[in-house]
Amino acid sequence: MGKKDITLKDYLSDAGRYADLWNGSIFRGRQVIRADELSEMNTVQSKSDTQAVIERSNDVAMKQTADGKCLAVWLIANQETVDYSMPVRVMLQEALEYDRQLKEIRRKRMRTEEKESGHGRIKDQNLRKDAARAGESMDREAPYATAGEFLSRFRKDDRLHPVVTLVVYWGEEKWQGSGRLHDILDFGEEETDREELTGILRSYVPDYPVHLLNLSEMKDYEGFHTELRTLFELYARRNRKAEFAEYLEEHAGEIDSETCWALGQLIHSKELQNYKPEKRKEKKDMSNVIAELIEDGRAEGRRDGKIEGKIEGLQALVRTLKGILHDFADVYEAVIQNDEYHDVTREQVLDYYNS
Repeated sequence: MGKKDITLKDYLSDAGRYADLWNGSIFRGRQVIRADELSEMNTVQSKSDTQAVIERSNDVAMKQTADGKCLAVWLIANQETVDYSMPVRVMLQEALEYDRQLKEIRRKRMRTEEKESGHGRIKDQNLRKDAARAGESMDREAPYATAGEFLSRFRKDDRLHPVVTLVVYWGEEKWQGSGRLHDILDFGEEETDREELTGILRSYVPDYPVHLLNLSEMKDYEGFHTELRTLFELYARRNRKAEFAEYLEEHAGEIDSETCWALGQLIHSKELQNYKPEKRKEKKDMSNVIAELIEDGRAEGRRDGKIEGKIEGLQALVRTLKGILHDFADVYEAVIQNDEYHDVTREQVLDYYNS
């Protein structure tokens, strides 16, 4: 996991910022989520049984609780690169969270059953099997009203908590990823003799939207009420250094050290990472930071240009070798023999080989 990912996870794990992130973006400033109702959850979701072993992780996960009752689970996925499979990824992560909730209900119920000495339960195991086979109702005083409830350990009145995911995109590339599941499904529109089937599939296959916050394209910051607003407005100006410096100088008193650190990590500015607003002596200190920041940005741009040139060179090399050698294994071996590309991975070369 990169420094940027870790920094954003740590920065957004603050309950006040987390609530503000949702309220300011998805809910357009309405205070739907309260910081005092949020608590962090385990970000790793997994499923392990005879059918599959799966593990996924979110960047930040919090549950909203009021009066001892969980209202919803809010997940954040930070993205620096465009993921064209995002609808499936979000759908899987949310499904795993629902599966976790199911397992929690079943485990609690099974622990309760083990503690009880047969009270309110069907004592004879054979009766349970007979009832399950016949699909008959069980004793209403028992923990389960039907054979289905017993077999699934999930009762008719049990409820799961809603799960919502927000994808926060802060990459440089224009986001062209799919906004919903239907965008990446082939419904056969090109098959002129299958129009009826296409319509049927579209109506029967559930769609799955992606809630996206694109930091590069966001224009309205009025809904944010914490230091997130300053962070987002500065990040949007990261490639316009003069405008960035002007905004930074005007809002110097509004930036805390943690926001400076997070912003410095995102835009590769060591000056901002080390800047301590609460310790500055004169306005001159900020001027020095701004001047160094601009130069740091220029240097970063030069480095980015070199990286971009290297990538383009690798793409061209792979295309050329592909036309000569044909076999991927031979192409990869030839690539890493080149001193400039000795450290590239098979996955990188394979991406260009298949493009």
